[in-house]
Amino acid sequence: MADKKKPEGPQVTEDLEFQKKEWRTGRIGWVVLGTILLLGLLGVFGDSGLLNTTTTGEQGQGFWIEHERFIRNLAPTTLTLFIAPDQITGEELRVWFPQDYIGEFEIESIEPEPEQVTATGGGQEYTFNVREPGETVSIRFYLEAEKMGNYSADVVLNDGPTLPIRQFSYP
Repeated sequence: MADKKKPEGPQVTEDLEFQKKEWRTGRIGWVVLGTILLLGLLGVFGDSGLLNTTTTGEQGQGFWIEHERFIRNLAPTTLTLFIAPDQITGEELRVWFPQDYIGEFEIESIEPEPEQVTATGGGQEYTFNVREPGETVSIRFYLEAEKMGNYSADVVLNDGPTLPIRQFSYP
């Protein structure tokens, strides 16, 4: 009888099927991590990025709003309204928010401060004095979201132009 020769070196058993599953799982993991990184760079998860900051309305055309699409629950966010001189009649300016939108935020501050805040027609109306007629007015609402989920509203200026706001609050 012929003697069987033993192989030299360590004996390694191969499980090719397991290795293929492991490689596939690794590739899926890299794709998931890359997607999360890309979404973060685009601004989906917070403060800045190409997808996060948006302008509602035409910039420079009467009335427009700059805000973040994606906000964090219990974190500060800013909503900035711009009103061109052709939208201002008289010495005061009124901005109306629906209660189901503005009631879901803690209002930290408003610049400039409104002269009057009135609860009207299912919402809140903020009245501002126009200090310098002939110039674009900017009003900043510093807010903090009090819940997670979708926020949407139609903001009304002087009972006239209306602009929609759509936001999503992450935990």
